[in-house]
Amino acid sequence: MNGFHLAAAANCTTPSLGGLALSFLPWVLLVLVSGAIAGAAVGWISRRAGDGRWEALRHGVMASVAWVGPPLAVLLSLVNLLSQCR
Repeated sequence: MNGFHLAAAANCTTPSLGGLALSFLPWVLLVLVSGAIAGAAVGWISRRAGDGRWEALRHGVMASVAWVGPPLAVLLSLVNLLSQCR
């Protein structure tokens, strides 16, 4: 390492993980609530279409997981990137 890297490492400030988590909390809640609504809607439609109780529940849960998974992965990646040294 040269002197520049040592000086940059000494001046490194990392934001607190708690602060980052609180700043992303509204987005996480938005994703979770919208996933729950989507899952409930798919389950209701499946039940109205004549599926059994467990089959409709399975459709609703799978729709919720498919809805929530990708946005939560992106948010987690952003929190990870923003928590690195700047």
